[in-house]
Amino acid sequence: MARLEWDSPTQAPPRAKLPGGRSGDGDAAPTEWTVDPLALTQERHLRLDAITDPHHWSYKIAGMLVLAALLAFLAVAIYDPDNVFWVVQVLGLYLLLRFLMVVVFYPVGQMRIRRLQRRAPQTAAEGRAIPRGLTAPVHHVVILANFKEPEEVVARTLERLGEQDNARETLTVVMAMEEAEAGSRAKGERLKARFGAQFAHMLVTVHPAGLPDESPGKAANQSWAAKIARDYLVYEVGMPLDSLTVTSCDADSLIHAGYFSELTRQFAADPRRHERIWQAPFRFNNNIWRSPAPIRLLGFLNNMVQVSELSNPIAVNLPLSTYTLSYRLAEDIGYWDEMVIAEDWHIFLRALFGTGGRVTLEPIFLPTSGDSVVGATIWQAFRIFYKQRVRHAWGASDIGYMFQQWNRWPDVPLGPKMVYLAKVLHDHIIFTVAGLLLGIGSIVMVLQHGFIAVAAPIPGFYTVTLQSGNLLSAGGTLAAWLYEHLTSRRASPGWRPIRLLLELLTWPLLAPVTLLLVIAPTFEAQFRQMFGGDLVFWRTPKKSAH
Repeated sequence: MARLEWDSPTQAPPRAKLPGGRSGDGDAAPTEWTVDPLALTQERHLRLDAITDPHHWSYKIAGMLVLAALLAFLAVAIYDPDNVFWVVQVLGLYLLLRFLMVVVFYPVGQMRIRRLQRRAPQTAAEGRAIPRGLTAPVHHVVILANFKEPEEVVARTLERLGEQDNARETLTVVMAMEEAEAGSRAKGERLKARFGAQFAHMLVTVHPAGLPDESPGKAANQSWAAKIARDYLVYEVGMPLDSLTVTSCDADSLIHAGYFSELTRQFAADPRRHERIWQAPFRFNNNIWRSPAPIRLLGFLNNMVQVSELSNPIAVNLPLSTYTLSYRLAEDIGYWDEMVIAEDWHIFLRALFGTGGRVTLEPIFLPTSGDSVVGATIWQAFRIFYKQRVRHAWGASDIGYMFQQWNRWPDVPLGPKMVYLAKVLHDHIIFTVAGLLLGIGSIVMVLQHGFIAVAAPIPGFYTVTLQSGNLLSAGGTLAAWLYEHLTSRRASPGWRPIRLLLELLTWPLLAPVTLLLVIAPTFEAQFRQMFGGDLVFWRTPKKSAH
């Protein structure tokens, strides 16, 4: 059992000499040119870094696109309101297709979850096996970055990690503490004393406060901790880097007990293991019954989308919150960018350019559960949820990052760049703007014509198929929500019949709830970026569920 504390990562390996050419006469002694691999690697990593200037034009793209869409729609509504009908039809049809995709693939994802949950636990022999192409058994490192988190919340996460198959042989946990939190090292030591015996190694790292060229947050802390864990496991213990994985784990993330067994199987069997990032469906279920009904309903809808999109073979997915990559991939791309706030999507996009466009996301259908937002009052919960959404929406900076990197990496094919540019544009702008414009357009149509037509009578296109799609979308969404509601009773204590009634009463209010708690904070983040506002990591307050 490791009982060492590490304070800072070592420097990279020493300078190496590579053979150079001979002199022109062929008889002179061969010469050697001194090449610094560290300098070459650092230059490559610097090219992968995001531009730090918040006033750079690339960070204005998201806000400008949103503003342009809103102004264009406003102009149509004022000067040619009859055409609002067609805008509403297109947006309605688009959202209908989106919901149909969720409804179709949600049960597929649930079946894959149930099938994988029935798989036998990993045996000790499987945990010690050396996969083809590696020189040692697979070993997993979990970085548990936390800042001012309640100790019992972190303890709950460590308890779940201790339930993993062969955790004492195959799992290293890194308590990634922050110097900016008073008493953080002491808290890490207490948790290590409680849980250290359950893992192969347990390290306590303390990320210094006020380092230059860093934005305080999860990315900076994880990058620091990951390098220290690498130094210990590779340079001290002697584990080969290629056999290591690293998992980004939030303080409240309860990882399924079979996750690392399945990860071992997939990692061992995949010859492209160093070009993968693994993601489990993420569900806000830990304390779901303590959240107000509107936040709970949004959480259930998020759960549905997560399961559906990971099971959809044509969906373009990016990692969320708690995910895994190989240590070799992390090393090759320089770990997390210390200036980035929304680090989960960004690490994938960083890997996209760092691997020449070859990185992909692979699902592991064993759900990870996180905390839902709670507050002393419903209004406090709404305020916390709003601020959390603003923080998540800082990820719109990834749109700018795609443009920053576009010409820096000519070896990345155009196809992957276009796919992931479309992905970040869609999720940060198109999907959000479509919902708002559909709502505004419906109001305009009521004022203009006295009726609403959402994905309904289009002259020459009003068919049974379209109406069946509407019914399937509505019925399937309600059925999936009810399934989420009922199955969450086993995941979180505190269910009462009144909870179901409150959610039923919230459904008619879903549009204004989405506007106030999802669309508004997203626009705030994008407009603040457009005007050069500094991005700040804001920690969502958490409470122990016990």
